[in-house]
Amino acid sequence: DLLLPALKRTFHFGLIQRKFAVLAIETCRNRLSWRDLESTRRNMISLLPNLMDYIQSDTYSNDDRVPIDVLLLIGKLGLAPGAIISGWHKGRHEGMAWDPVNRIALAIPYLTPGAIDLYLDPLLPPICQTALFATNRQDKVSASELLHSIVIKCVCDNARDPRLLSATTEAGKSSPLFQIYQRLFPVVLSLAVDVDPVIQSTYRSLIFQLCHWYTQNIQVRDNESNALLNAVIDAICNESDG
Repeated sequence: DLLLPALKRTFHFGLIQRKFAVLAIETCRNRLSWRDLESTRRNMISLLPNLMDYIQSDTYSNDDRVPIDVLLLIGKLGLAPGAIISGWHKGRHEGMAWDPVNRIALAIPYLTPGAIDLYLDPLLPPICQTALFATNRQDKVSASELLHSIVIKCVCDNARDPRLLSATTEAGKSSPLFQIYQRLFPVVLSLAVDVDPVIQSTYRSLIFQLCHWYTQNIQVRDNESNALLNAVIDAICNESDG
């Protein structure tokens, strides 16, 4: 269904701006009323992760009817419980590690000489999920600000550490952060077009800075540059977020 990508994006915007959620729900109701019901049900299973984001939140006010309308819409689809659970979890892998090796270390000063390395790698997937899909604006902005700092730290560490730099220049070897960048750059691009103006402004500036940095060093850091270029191309060609 050609309308599904637009509906997914509208439901995503509706987590922050309720008027988008109301518009998307009304569109779904209209389609269920005049389209072939069985075909529409099959197509709308892919919307379940977006719909469940409204039900899971505990931050709604008493006068917010959107969660109730979402429940009524799911009920109107008439799906079996197994189909609902399968559609709900489809595409949600926030608990999976991006790299089997921890690479993003934050040095914490301690009483003994030296410092303790606190690795941020396990936190990246849930931070990205919160920044992209949180229904509470404070949580969303906080996660976005934290992710912004982590991205800058990754770039700075990779630029300053001679071991990381030498690894990128050796023939046949990828940058140690390459696998992380492959997952991180698409999130950064998504946040650059987020409906929240604060997040959008912050990440648009970050994208311009990343493009400037990696195009200036394209022969030295070709792997990272390719990861960024691939993320940009995928974002432009994405049927729902492009």
